[in-house]
Amino acid sequence: MSNEGVQSFQKQKSIRLQDYIEANDSYKISSRAPQNRILLISDASMRRECLTHLLRERTSDLLVESVESVAEATQCPDIVLVDLKSANMEEDALESRATSLKQHFGDLPLVAVTDRDDYRFAAKVMRNGWRGCITTSLGADVVLAAIRLVMAGGTFIPRGLIDHYVDMRAEVQRAEPPADDSIRLGFTPREADVLTHLRQGKPNKLIAYALNISESTVKVHIRNMMRKLHATNRTQVAFLKEETATLRIGRAMR
Repeated sequence: MSNEGVQSFQKQKSIRLQDYIEANDSYKISSRAPQNRILLISDASMRRECLTHLLRERTSDLLVESVESVAEATQCPDIVLVDLKSANMEEDALESRATSLKQHFGDLPLVAVTDRDDYRFAAKVMRNGWRGCITTSLGADVVLAAIRLVMAGGTFIPRGLIDHYVDMRAEVQRAEPPADDSIRLGFTPREADVLTHLRQGKPNKLIAYALNISESTVKVHIRNMMRKLHATNRTQVAFLKEETATLRIGRAMR
């Protein structure tokens, strides 16, 4: 083969290689997972910058906008993180803050960020419409996992709050013989049956199968229990029921 033929062959090979590289890059871009948008609200500059840096450095699929106030937000987020620096916020203040944010963002999930690693404060947060309570004592991996859980439709409950209710449940069981608290709280027998399966973490479809009823009937029972307990979601039904029973036993023991 002549020198001209060799050069022509190498040129064609180079063009084909370049076309392959560009096509591969284009595929990577088109197949890249869509980015979720996080809005972080904090009027403390250092905390805001630290949290923003953590989220941006640890992930590639999260777009983070950090602002001092709601009025500064420019994007439509998928989740809202709110820095609650006031550890002594009363329930009315937590509810008012959640209501104000929901008026602005609709039904987007709200997650509280707080320094207070206390089950009492976490319980206040969860009772008032927040979908998660992240304490600054948690590690970065746990924080990111909690955010992803909420974005996927779940609720993040701090470990301390779960441990507290497990301990209180044991105390309640030791304090009195087993009793049908569900009936005492105004639940019908069928609602009590649904609650039993609900507290086992079963979805509506499995509850319906276990009780031989329709999935829509399960939803009706859950809505009725939410109304009776003034709960905002199914997770709160189980926790509020347990808390109500615990308070009743606590008053009886005084």
